[in-house]
Amino acid sequence: FKNIDLSGISMVKEKNNHVHLFYDRRWHKKEILKNLVPKIEFHQVKPYLDSDYLLINFISGFDIDLDTFRKIKAKTHSPIFIDVHSLILGITKNGKRFFKAPALWREYLKIADIVQMNFKEMQIISGSHLKPENEMKEFARTILNLGPDILLVTRGRKGALLYYKKSKKIIRYQTSALKVRDFVDPTGCGDVFSSGFLLAYLKTNDPELSCEYANFLAGMKSRFSGIEMFLGKNIGV
Repeated sequence: FKNIDLSGISMVKEKNNHVHLFYDRRWHKKEILKNLVPKIEFHQVKPYLDSDYLLINFISGFDIDLDTFRKIKAKTHSPIFIDVHSLILGITKNGKRFFKAPALWREYLKIADIVQMNFKEMQIISGSHLKPENEMKEFARTILNLGPDILLVTRGRKGALLYYKKSKKIIRYQTSALKVRDFVDPTGCGDVFSSGFLLAYLKTNDPELSCEYANFLAGMKSRFSGIEMFLGKNIGV
């Protein structure tokens, strides 16, 4: 793809992150991480600080430290999208991952303009089951009061929730999941969701429409493993 610049990819001597995923019948996930690439340093990101958006997706949870994050924020005018993802995972000596809210999660989210997490990650960070809707909205308010303008909460087969600021109010928007008959694999749906949201948001500046588009793409992704189905396809907003 000639429109994709690969110059920012850094080669390292260490073995790449190898994640072993195990799903039960209810699609609950267990994860084991083998190997760990070095943290991303500021000089690696510096050439790209004038991008339309910076999308930071925590794959290992140790990808980038808070000091580097703050330096990026201080040196760029680009909005920052954070997918919390593995930031809320601890790790045992044998590589088994477990849910653990980082002590400084608020400091990370203060840096973001858009935050994405799934419902389980939202529960872990909040320390609550967040069952009543008013509890979810209040915690969404807590996150948005830290600085972000948009919060996206993916919920698998229940669709997604969008919370965003508008005229000093917090708007809640819900989108239903795409009905998928030939469901295959949920792995990567969150990554497709964030990328799809940004693509639509850059074109429309409409968070609700962007959420719908992201939700559609994530549903399509669940029909196969990998990204092969998207290669060579022209999927517009």
